[in-house]
Parts: sequence; C-alpha cells; structure tokens
Amino acid sequence: MHWLTGIMRPGLDTTNMREKTMKSIRLFLALTMIAGSAPMVAHADGTLQINVAPFTSEVDIKEKIRKQLEGGGMEWGIAGNRLVVTTVNKQYVAPAINQLTRFGTNVTQSLPAGEYTISCVAMVYDGGMSVAKVLSKGAFFNENVMTFRIEEGQTTTLDIRPVIRKTGGLIKIFMPEYLTTATLNGEKSAEVSLNSRSEKSIGWDDYNGDLKFKK
Repeated sequence: MHWLTGIMRPGLDTTNMREKTMKSIRLFLALTMIAGSAPMVAHADGTLQINVAPFTSEVDIKEKIRKQLEGGGMEWGIAGNRLVVTTVNKQYVAPAINQLTRFGTNVTQSLPAGEYTISCVAMVYDGGMSVAKVLSKGAFFNENVMTFRIEEGQTTTLDIRPVIRKTGGLIKIFMPEYLTTATLNGEKSAEVSLNSRSEKSIGWDDYNGDLKFKK
C-alpha cells in the first residue's frame, strides 16, 4: 500500500545508512590500526658544542682596543647540514646568522644526526671607499672548508682558537683567524683555518652561490 510504502521507505533508507556508517567505521578502525602498527620515523639527535677560546694576538694591542675585542665573538648560523661562519656584516650573507658566541665562552645546540660542513664568509681589508668596493676588493668565500659528524646521543665538539695575526698595510684591522678542530668519540681532527684566504677561496665578485645575499 502506498501509505505503508511511504512509511517504510525511510526505514529502509535508515538501514542502508546504518550499513554504510558501520562500513565506514570498520574501514576507519582498520586504517587506524594500520597507522598505529606502522613504525614511527624519528630524527635522532646529537649535540654540537662550540668552544670559542679567548683570543690571542701576535701583535701588540692597546689596552682600550683589547677590551673592545674581548667583548666580541664569532657569528654563525646553521643552514641545513651546513654551519656558516661570517666575519662580514651578516646583512650581506644569505643564510640566517643568528648566533654570537663570545670569545672565552661556549654554546651547545641539538642537531639531527648526520654529516655537516663548515663554510665561511670572510674578509681581509684591502682598501675601498665604499661598501661595494670594500667587499669587492677584500671579501671572499671559503666553502666546505671542514666537515664534522653529529651522532645520536653523542656530543661533537668544535674547538675554535681566535688568533689575531700580524699583517702588513697602513690600516690595522684586528680580525682574528679562526683555527678549528672537531672532536667526536675522542677522535680529534686536524686544525683548519676557517677564514684565511687561500687558492681555494672565491672572491666576492666571482661568487654566485647561496652564501651571498642577493637583492
């Protein structure tokens, strides 16, 4: 009968809806069980400790200037698997330079396990009457000058000796050279200069990589 059919049809629709709902719930439970049983991937962390020693100098420095230098430090940042050190004003460096470790202090940072390199944006003053000229004549890039490893649950130590070298020229710029070693599990690397100019250094004007800030 029409009226009965009219009453029962919603009941039939409800049954179908219940079946569909139960099917959806069973599917959801199956998916959550699969997700729950799947292994979770975690990034294992280790620790990087950076020790920046008090600076030493090969040249005589006036007491007033010495006190100013003692308040300085090494500026650096982590960009992916690369530690970037700079002695050039960080506004001209592309990676974020958000750390300043003062001479005679240390700092620790948790990092994902893996292999890391150190690059440096550096400068030896060679004259120039404008910022562009000073950078063009004296700034350079030392890419991947050193490597170190971070291992899960272990501490890797970078020991940095800032040394002010005796240089020629009429204008004295007291910029320390960063002599660096890496130690992990008692094994110490050879000492490497991060910011000295060498035949592998790339001049400011010749460099087109991702360490230079581009307007």
